[in-house]
Amino acid sequence: MYTFSENVTSINLSINNLTYPPSSENLPESLLHLNVSNNRIFNLSFDGERITFWKIIGLLTSDLSSNEILLDETFLFPNIFSNFSLLELLDLSRNVIPVDGFPDFDKVMAPLFSLRFLSVNIFEEITFGRSFAKLSNLKSLKLAGVCNTSRTSIIKEDFFFNLPFLEYLDISASEVWTNIFDNFNKPCYCSLTSIHRGAIGILADLKYLDISNNRYLGLRNVTNDLNLTSIEIFTANKLYCQDSRSVTLYCDDIRNLRNTSLKKFILMEIISILDSQEYLLTCHRLC
Repeated sequence: MYTFSENVTSINLSINNLTYPPSSENLPESLLHLNVSNNRIFNLSFDGERITFWKIIGLLTSDLSSNEILLDETFLFPNIFSNFSLLELLDLSRNVIPVDGFPDFDKVMAPLFSLRFLSVNIFEEITFGRSFAKLSNLKSLKLAGVCNTSRTSIIKEDFFFNLPFLEYLDISASEVWTNIFDNFNKPCYCSLTSIHRGAIGILADLKYLDISNNRYLGLRNVTNDLNLTSIEIFTANKLYCQDSRSVTLYCDDIRNLRNTSLKKFILMEIISILDSQEYLLTCHRLC
């Protein structure tokens, strides 16, 4: 078991083959930053008793990503974050999603009113419920992909309804390769297939959006909403159609960008363009 001196403020235990997180008894009260990512952590119990580091009340950042944690009430039990009022960064991505979702996710997150950055898996039954509307400091959200029984994800129009303060949204890592194989014995992948119109328009303060690396995702439902945001940087790299290696970009896909505060629009490795003359005129007006 690891032990640390009392004046230690940052601990990195990533890639250590841990199956349990360190207990608060082995961590200094002065701890501000804890990284236990890329381990095999799957539980908080040992010999029938919970071992937690959740009593470190001054913790500012916690990285639990890329473990074997089942994101349900077994691991994220009620009041697990009750002492984390100062926590600013939490990464729960690349863990195990529950088959039936986690409807109480927002209630578990409610005490984190200092939270500024959250990274979590995207899956159909995750809910950013009403408790998130009170997390006014939450400006950055990164949604990562992970597979279970479903291979695709859809962001519906009310998905971000309780996240009105977001300024930074990154869904570029929502596609992942899996150990599920198709009829041709090739590995399948999970991918974000659709963002419903209106979903992004809810985010009036949004300045940065990255939808890259989602091979089935189109632009129009996203760009049609960006005039309702405060967008400054929009990145959409490596979007591929299912049946070809390109995405056709129509002028209507980007026309609404003229009515935004956009400063940078990044498109790489995706496009074949129709009506090139009108496209160039439209881009000229955008600049």
